[in-house]
Amino acid sequence: MRERHRFRPAGWDCLEARVALTHGGPLSPALIGTLSPNPRASGPAGRIVAQVNASFNEFTANYLQAQGAYLSSGTAADATAFKAYTVQGVQLLSQELTRTMSRLPGSMVYIKDASQRSSHGGSSVVLQAILYSRISGGTGSLLSTLNSTAVVPATPPTGASATIYTLTATNAIQSARVAMINSVKFLVNHTFNNGCN
Repeated sequence: MRERHRFRPAGWDCLEARVALTHGGPLSPALIGTLSPNPRASGPAGRIVAQVNASFNEFTANYLQAQGAYLSSGTAADATAFKAYTVQGVQLLSQELTRTMSRLPGSMVYIKDASQRSSHGGSSVVLQAILYSRISGGTGSLLSTLNSTAVVPATPPTGASATIYTLTATNAIQSARVAMINSVKFLVNHTFNNGCN
């Protein structure tokens, strides 16, 4: 009668090698728990920040494509069309940010200080005030910066000047992105509730 074959470890490495059912090789233990290297990124702030980044990434790609078309046109008549496009793009970005950030606690709280409402375009809701001051409002907002002559010259520049105008625009977009990410964190931590009903 034949004896059954049993696994008998021969040394300190008593476990047999197993093949993972992935095509990418064995999984690292650090990747099993969470997909993000930052454990907090899977929380409410992390998910909203990811959506804010996705909205800004799409806006940036579309803006740079339109800006490239404007700079390659070489005619001053296209400046008006480019500015109109920028207004529509920023309005769409503002609507996407409203949809994303309105789910955060404290974003729909009313501002009780009348001087704060007047300085933020008369908005009485925290989220509207944030978006007005940083994205679609007056001086210092993304819209006013992107439509200024510092970013959209009357005649499309060429060479190094065109690169500088592009860098100025991308810096303005990045500044607005960081402001929105900071606002998400403030809302999650209920920091904006101090001056609100």
